[in-house]
Amino acid sequence: MGIKVGICKEAKQGENRVVLTPGDVNGLVEQFPEVMFLVEENAGVGSGFINELYTSVGAVVVPRERLYAMANVIVGVKEPLEHEWPLIRPNHTLFKFFHLPSGKKLFDFLKALGCTVIAFESIEEADHSRPIADEMSKVAAEYSILTAEKYYVAANGKAWIECRVAVFGANGVAGRSAMEKALRRGAWTIGFDVAAPADKTDQMITALKSMLSCADGGCCSGGCNPLNRMNGWFIHPTPAAIEYFMPMFDIVVTAAAARNKNAPK
Repeated sequence: MGIKVGICKEAKQGENRVVLTPGDVNGLVEQFPEVMFLVEENAGVGSGFINELYTSVGAVVVPRERLYAMANVIVGVKEPLEHEWPLIRPNHTLFKFFHLPSGKKLFDFLKALGCTVIAFESIEEADHSRPIADEMSKVAAEYSILTAEKYYVAANGKAWIECRVAVFGANGVAGRSAMEKALRRGAWTIGFDVAAPADKTDQMITALKSMLSCADGGCCSGGCNPLNRMNGWFIHPTPAAIEYFMPMFDIVVTAAAARNKNAPK
């Protein structure tokens, strides 16, 4: 039996992405002429790709049930929802984002069924980077800052440069991207990450309190304020650091992650 790749329509509400565009399919058809490419009806409509664009490059458009019955490789963006589970067969290879550490019920179902699962977020290069997950993390992080800016300005009637931003998990791909975006747009931004030395963080807080006391300062915009020099710093989220800094922040971005585990709380 030859390989038949099924490109499914996303079932999650509000999810309009399609995993492969007609251009992607065209390139794959040329590279792998022996492979049949099936596309679920209207899979690309939410992204502006009508069915005819897929058939014009050699794909076959079919209903959902037919796609799962014919294909042995199912590709999509998001994990299958529970009402889709009866369509999945043991001989299927599923290639999508899964986030299985936070979806035990789905994990148990797939394990019991015995199908093959390749999660986008788990694909690694030899250097342990994750090309698909990393790019998605960058997009999500930058979007989080743009969204935060929108609501901060609307709610406070202030410019973004007056905003104070905390980023947790600041040494990861998403955290670094969020910090860079917030800093580029002018916000006073501090990153928290367990990779920063805890002892130096607590020493720094003690010294900072002393300097602020001498300067009679707060988190002001004047160049004399020692806090200004901390803009863009990475510090360890010690209890003392959390207690001292958290009242200063207007926006908190949580980008902390643990590989193949639930995100830290």
